[in-house]
Amino acid sequence: MFRTLLPAAFAACLVVATPAMSETEEERGVRCEAQAGIVAQAVDLRLDKKRERRARKLLLKNDALKAGFYAEDEALLKQHVDLLVNWVYQLPEAQLGEDASTAFQIACNQFQS
Repeated sequence: MFRTLLPAAFAACLVVATPAMSETEEERGVRCEAQAGIVAQAVDLRLDKKRERRARKLLLKNDALKAGFYAEDEALLKQHVDLLVNWVYQLPEAQLGEDASTAFQIACNQFQS
């Protein structure tokens, strides 16, 4: 399952990482960790049978997300939540779980612009 998730995670990283082409490896690691957190929470919400729109709203209201990596840029948080929640809700149900956020984080950290 992990091998099938990695290409999809890489494609999601390509979309989310495009604006951040000049970041350092350390900055990329911080961003990827924050985005993997969004993926993990979106997976949990989907497994809890929340609709995609509801998941977006709940994540955008999440104080921990607002206080962390996205503290300075709420528009960036919205952009990443929209893209990543959409990606999670497109995954086959069999690919949901901890592997989804792990695969995303690995692909994100390996992404080379």
